[in-house]
Amino acid sequence: MKLSKLMIGLTAIAISTGLSANSLNSCGIHTWHNVIANQGSWKVTLQIINQQEHAWFTDQNCVKINSLTVSPTNTPKFGFGFDGQADFDVAYTLTMVQDKNSSIPQFNSKACVFIVTAKGPAKPDVVVSNYNGAKCDWKVVRGVGEDFIVS
Repeated sequence: MKLSKLMIGLTAIAISTGLSANSLNSCGIHTWHNVIANQGSWKVTLQIINQQEHAWFTDQNCVKINSLTVSPTNTPKFGFGFDGQADFDVAYTLTMVQDKNSSIPQFNSKACVFIVTAKGPAKPDVVVSNYNGAKCDWKVVRGVGEDFIVS
């Protein structure tokens, strides 16, 4: 009886927050992440650091991706997944470079580099580097993943 009440309570919490086990684990994904730009358009590149671990990124349609474009009117979500053989010794980079829309080469684009790994389950370890005045930040979304924010 107590177990069924607990399950009902957890289900109600999941429904009220808009989360379900199916939505979080679709595509074989471990975590989901929003990429948010407060101003400007940015090119996003995703890259696995430890190639010995079989890991990947997908869009919301389960299509494997390695790049995105983000702007204030386009906030994409990507999933990060790894196979059952992985031992969680996984790290990746998320690099964001602001579009300049200029035909003149310039070497002072705003850029953010996030190095993403974890100290353990639900314990993200993210190192952020800001370049040329970019403001780069991230936040934990409990039970889902992390959001990455630039301006």
